[in-house]
Amino acid sequence: MISENNNLKELWEIHTFGTSFTKGGGFEFRNNPLLKEFYKNYRVPKIQFNFSWPGQLQEILHEDFKKTKVFNHAESGYGHEKTIRDCHKIILENKDNLHDKLFILEFGGFGRKDHHINELGYIISNYHFESKNNDFLFVVDDDDEDVKVVTHGIAKKYHEDDEELKNKIKNIEPIISNFNSETIEFKTAQNQMGIEICNFVGFLNTLGVNYLISSAPFMSYEHSVHFSKLWKGKRVIYTTQDGDKDFDMYGFLFKSKLRIEDETNGLIKDGHGGYKGNKEIAKQIYEKMQENYSFPSHDKKNEI
Repeated sequence: MISENNNLKELWEIHTFGTSFTKGGGFEFRNNPLLKEFYKNYRVPKIQFNFSWPGQLQEILHEDFKKTKVFNHAESGYGHEKTIRDCHKIILENKDNLHDKLFILEFGGFGRKDHHINELGYIISNYHFESKNNDFLFVVDDDDEDVKVVTHGIAKKYHEDDEELKNKIKNIEPIISNFNSETIEFKTAQNQMGIEICNFVGFLNTLGVNYLISSAPFMSYEHSVHFSKLWKGKRVIYTTQDGDKDFDMYGFLFKSKLRIEDETNGLIKDGHGGYKGNKEIAKQIYEKMQENYSFPSHDKKNEI
């Protein structure tokens, strides 16, 4: 529902940040012939942005004759560290011109660690935990025994790195893998993640930056309880067709059967949001934005 408040802040730019779920993960058309075949009749250019929820949000704005531009900074595999870093860059470059910009933040889950390599810049390593009774964990419980860290992926940009870059990363892979295994411990890393996210959100609040959180941050119960007031009113709450509420876009997509796997009837085994799922995510985020923001419009008579 569109708010009737005439004092809404007008947005000219929307900047989205996050993981593959914001990037448009699963819609790497050049790497998957099955995608091209299944979606061949969809009347939209087969570009990942167009199938992501930020791309769907841009389409909704266009359909409403809005001039607001959506910029998608998300990258597959990355998490809260890149989101914070990229936001800082935009804030510093636009410190006197932030009033017309909105940041939409997906901080991502566990198992993501950024590394700055002098020759390559930032790369991402993705890891999981292995225990005595389970060989793939993202959350470690107190009763898990013989816990180890296993690095299962390293890239600068997944699905985009060329062979030369992949070979350079392969050469340093043992160093990164060993570093992760020697320095990452579940509770310590979870606590640090909570501290960094809460500090960053407090920073945004202090500067008066416009932002929304598109999916519940992964942090300890203690951090969630004590710091939830920091982002009060800023979190998107998704509603399923059955009326269930969910702070988590991944849970919403799963419960609503709106993943690529659901959309393709199991033809493509992928848990990312499907075209219809990302469209629904964009729709509900747009509705949330309309509570506090307005958007500059084209003159419809001149546009038609």
